[in-house]
Amino acid sequence: AKGNSLYWLVFKQPDNRLTLGGLQTRVSKVSLLEGNQPLEFTQSGTRVQIAGLSPSPLGSVVKLECEEPPRLYQCGGMRRPSVPHPHYDPVRSDIQED
Repeated sequence: AKGNSLYWLVFKQPDNRLTLGGLQTRVSKVSLLEGNQPLEFTQSGTRVQIAGLSPSPLGSVVKLECEEPPRLYQCGGMRRPSVPHPHYDPVRSDIQED
């Protein structure tokens, strides 16, 4: 992230659609960094769906321009419930004790 932009490096994608969940900032524009090619997108709550991105064997960088500095909802990981942290969806490794 830099300023009001979020850069997403995409190496693998099954088709020409991408979904980014957990973005807590409104998106105003999505484009492919190379050539500044605009991409179609829809945003519903914290989910952004992007269409029109052709899979690339070398990877692509998608630029999301937001109305304010981007904030992401972080989920999963190796956190312990007894440690303060933002709300997340726990997985088995998060709730097991040593």
